[in-house]
Amino acid sequence: MENKLNKRERYKAQLKPIDYYKDFENIDFENLGEGDRYYLQDFGIFNTDFLEDEFTIRIRIPGGRISAKQFADVAKIVDEYNLTIILTARAGMQLHNIEADNVLEIYKRINALGISTWQSFGDNVRNIVTDPYDGCAEYSEIEVYPIIMQMHNYIIENPRYVGMLPRRLSIGISGNRSNVTSLFANDIYFALAKKDGVFGFNVYMGGKNTEVAQSADIFLKEGEVFDFFKALVEAFYLHGSRFSRSKTRIFHMIEEIGMDGLKAHIKSEYKREFESEGELILEKSNFSEFHKLKDGTFGFCYQTDFSRLSTNEIKSIADFVTKNNAEIRFGSKYLHSISKRAINYTKITCHKRYDSSMCRKPLSVCSLEHQR
Repeated sequence: MENKLNKRERYKAQLKPIDYYKDFENIDFENLGEGDRYYLQDFGIFNTDFLEDEFTIRIRIPGGRISAKQFADVAKIVDEYNLTIILTARAGMQLHNIEADNVLEIYKRINALGISTWQSFGDNVRNIVTDPYDGCAEYSEIEVYPIIMQMHNYIIENPRYVGMLPRRLSIGISGNRSNVTSLFANDIYFALAKKDGVFGFNVYMGGKNTEVAQSADIFLKEGEVFDFFKALVEAFYLHGSRFSRSKTRIFHMIEEIGMDGLKAHIKSEYKREFESEGELILEKSNFSEFHKLKDGTFGFCYQTDFSRLSTNEIKSIADFVTKNNAEIRFGSKYLHSISKRAINYTKITCHKRYDSSMCRKPLSVCSLEHQR
């Protein structure tokens, strides 16, 4: 039987999402068609035909790091339009209960805050996640946030890739010896490793909600991750399946052509030899409400009500962070599902750390952990 492009791919063939966006100002959000709903996901707007009067906007927070001002400004928008805010499993935010008349205005205001809704749904590289203690934990070896921002800035609003991947692509990376949550359920996971006395990353590919990513037998030095990421995205763009939607993830690509076949496609774009994997550095740690950090200060964990945050909570966190010149971070809970029992538990961890000598500035880190 001849392979046939799936429905979403047929829409892309008719009109690329980036070209759809050119007429964004004139969209009638009260009269959307099936194609509109597909395209809007590429810009962070979600709507269904059975709830056509209610919209959701998803916000990317790369590495889970958001400023206190951005956090508070989002809360102001939520209050003004009487919305609900949810923290997501990939360290982002979603605004719910948006009315059709307000979608465009809220979309513009969110993106004007220095954060982005682009490519947070649909066939895109989704929000890139890491451990919330990146760079500040006692067990941190490589701070990966600069790498995350390289990847984020490369993909966001890139005309070649906006909505044009065969399927979503989830990326996790950690330079910590221990993590609050497992990141092996990502399509691609760059895990801390060591080879010849040098810290870097082993590459794992093919994870998803019900599968753990497999070793690709590749070791990357810190400065090589971004180039590998670009080669990976291009290889997936060129060679990923665009037929049955149920078989278009990286996992299915590995099933079809094998890990070596996928590596060959990536290598043709990477244009250099791969180095075999190093020793995976993965230690078990106990995480509690207060967690000691590498400079001797502590993190504090704040819990949400099943991912929900009130605007009063957001404002209180933002005020504390501003007064103490601290930080906010969201984490992620992306677990491999090992049983049929659903676990409905969510925790946002808000870490504040104090130096007993008061010589250094306190830090507040907020991280979401979502189990399902």
